[in-house]
Amino acid sequence: MPQVFKVLVGLKTEQGDPIHFKVDGGRFNQARTLKLNVNANYIMEISVKPHKEILSLNVFGGNVTIEEITAKNQTAYVTTWNTAGFDMAKKGNRQQIPIIAEIKDIGTFKVNLQCKFYGETEKQHVNWGDACHFIDYDCKLPDGSSFVDVVKETFR
Repeated sequence: MPQVFKVLVGLKTEQGDPIHFKVDGGRFNQARTLKLNVNANYIMEISVKPHKEILSLNVFGGNVTIEEITAKNQTAYVTTWNTAGFDMAKKGNRQQIPIIAEIKDIGTFKVNLQCKFYGETEKQHVNWGDACHFIDYDCKLPDGSSFVDVVKETFR
């Protein structure tokens, strides 16, 4: 019997404000695009429901240090991710940011966040669209596999 669970990924500004996304339809690899500034720090939070320990987190090919936090009887893992080194997106371009988490007693969870990068001080366009507090991933681990299948993705 496959294991069924949720993985929640949150991304907010260093000041605690939500990031925004826009719906792109079928023009790109994914229907929704997260809007981020270059050379900015973002707080990334990841958790599994029911709770499982996150053993490691890799963002865009680099392992990041995670801190375990518990609030309201929920445990999450938090890191700061810096967008230094990314270029501002040209019109019609999107960047795929792979997120890979090793989850204890489950295996490997991997998703790509589709992002558009704006200038360091740009505040108008980066805040247009809907606020994104978390992306919920309904997941299952097929019998005999150590790689997680994402069944459904929900922006909230």
